[in-house]
Amino acid sequence: MEMVKNRTARVVELNQMEESILKQKAKIDWLKLGDGNNSFFHNSIKERNKHNNMSTLTSLNGELLSNKNDISNEILNFYTGLVGTAANSIEGIDQPCILRGNTISREEALDLITPIAEHEIWEALAGIGNTKAPGIDGFNSYFFKDAWEIIKLDVIEAIQEFFRIGKMHKAMNCSIITLIPKSGEAATIKD
Repeated sequence: MEMVKNRTARVVELNQMEESILKQKAKIDWLKLGDGNNSFFHNSIKERNKHNNMSTLTSLNGELLSNKNDISNEILNFYTGLVGTAANSIEGIDQPCILRGNTISREEALDLITPIAEHEIWEALAGIGNTKAPGIDGFNSYFFKDAWEIIKLDVIEAIQEFFRIGKMHKAMNCSIITLIPKSGEAATIKD
């Protein structure tokens, strides 16, 4: 009987979490009043997505783009330009400036290059809110926290490997760009 009670409480908790995520996604005030997971709710999300959809985009040079690949390339080029490019050469270090600045002890310097510890990884994960936006895999921080005992060895190994070799798996370092029009007449990427 106790197991049924615990399972029921868990289902209720997961239902509330799902509703909270959908509430954030929909940003609809009436959901606060207890409206559940019904067709009106889902239709409102579809309508919002349709309203925020940009099927055409005017490039920065004035060309009208309607092909998804052309739009994607315009967006990628725009954001690549914002981020910048790698420097061809790095200017030398200004040694007099560095010598005038604060320095750290040998022990502090060695502490900066120690391997990342398991407790540091857990503390970083614990500091992320449970309902923060999920990653590309769809899992939010709540999943990682709840399944920590099962997945921690793999997660820790992946993070420590990054710090050892300095390379991250491509799938871990990707983003989804969501275009949100600033106005109803948005036409270019800057809008």
